[in-house]
Amino acid sequence: AEDGIRDAHESRGLGDVYKRQCYVGVNMSKIKEARIRRGLTQIEVAERVGITPAAVSRIERGKMGVAPKRALRWADVLGLPVDDILFQKRAA
Repeated sequence: AEDGIRDAHESRGLGDVYKRQCYVGVNMSKIKEARIRRGLTQIEVAERVGITPAAVSRIERGKMGVAPKRALRWADVLGLPVDDILFQKRAA
């Protein structure tokens, strides 16, 4: 399409994008504490996890969750159990 408008068959549409973006809630304080304790910057964590530094910032601030497929990578990079990353533990 020379005029910049794509045919519906050419475009997958936003619906496909949203269906693929499934995030789970995170324990923001644990993530940030573990990163600082390990002496890692947001940039270093981003490189190791495979996301952008801006995404790390949003996750630490609770503005974005963690993609389930990356949860194990987060746990490995930060040296935490996956449960500590994904869930807030309740006091007994």
